Amino acid sequence: MLDGAVHVRVADRHLAHPHQRRGGRAMSTQSTQSTQSTQSRAESYEALLPEITPENRPYWDGLAESELRLQNCDACGEYRFPDSEVCPRCLSGSFTWRAVSGKGRLWSWIRMHQRYLSAFDDVRPYLVAYIKLDEGPPIISTLVDAPDDLAFDLPVRAVFEPGFSERTILKFAVERPEDSE
Repeated sequence: MLDGAVHVRVADRHLAHPHQRRGGRAMSTQSTQSTQSTQSRAESYEALLPEITPENRPYWDGLAESELRLQNCDACGEYRFPDSEVCPRCLSGSFTWRAVSGKGRLWSWIRMHQRYLSAFDDVRPYLVAYIKLDEGPPIISTLVDAPDDLAFDLPVRAVFEPGFSERTILKFAVERPEDSE
């Protein structure tokens, strides 16, 4: 049958519905969610963060100081994110970490309702945004305090949120006229 629809067959139905046992009885997730401590949520969230290495330490140190730092190629001037050993534009290995404005434009976004990890239960739904920085490179990050009427090309700015441990997390917020005063 070629009706243009996508037909998916799941070999074992309980895989498609993880909160459903074989035989159709629903599993209770409330008891496991209510007993999970704040500390274990913090630990699971922390486990998602990349390891701090000598190569990316300037980025994390900048966030801790409420400053977005990116690698800037000494040969061609291209800013890049994420950090890498060579410039993707000219392949030079020479670069300097520089503070950037933290301002950019909203290119795309998605509102996440699905529960993938319990670490994000308290913030669901949340917005994942594709941001094009004024300095050039794109960044995928969380958009916070966003209005309901998001639109392509809205101006955004970096916000720095203290994490569960000693890390500061980069997020973005829509730039409002009162923010620039």
